[in-house]
Amino acid sequence: MSRRRVTALLHAVIGLALAGAGWIQLAPGTHDDDHIEFVYSGTWNDDDECAGCYSGTQHWTEETGAAAETSFDGCGLEYHYPTNPFGGNADISIDDVFQEQVSQYSDPIVDDVSWTISGLADGVHTFQVEFPDDAGTNISLDYAIVLPCSDNGSMLDLWNALQQAAWISYGPPLLWALGLAIAGAVLLAIVTLIGRLLSEYIK
Repeated sequence: MSRRRVTALLHAVIGLALAGAGWIQLAPGTHDDDHIEFVYSGTWNDDDECAGCYSGTQHWTEETGAAAETSFDGCGLEYHYPTNPFGGNADISIDDVFQEQVSQYSDPIVDDVSWTISGLADGVHTFQVEFPDDAGTNISLDYAIVLPCSDNGSMLDLWNALQQAAWISYGPPLLWALGLAIAGAVLLAIVTLIGRLLSEYIK
């Protein structure tokens, strides 16, 4: 398994845990599809060779019922995706309320199309995109932009930008360190258990 695949798996596991605990929300700014804030359910393909995509990556699915979701802290959100000849329909919900079904079909391919919602109340909201169609078509998630509330102030915008930069710089190494620590703890527990069993057997 490649390092990118392992990192993506760690993103998913830790993201599910932290999102479930309510500790993660997207801050105002741009967030790529493979950031820990996005939680994917069903089968999604992690495409890291998308020439026209933001940061060269996207997630796409052709599984009926597959969904991607996140929480975000802001007053709006832009959902960005490519369209293509095999694009299907995407159901978009905000705060568990259906908003719109958008088509991701086009011929020829268009690298960057977006759906936007604004004017939300200041605070934390949820975003979900789900694939309702049958196999044979697909939908994608390239990146999202969380729109700040106008009264948040420049200092908050600066803080959010610093948070985003810190995650890009240090997030993946920290995930690797956490994964190695967990693996080490599991290995230590196994060795300790084997030692105790051998000790009892020798007695």
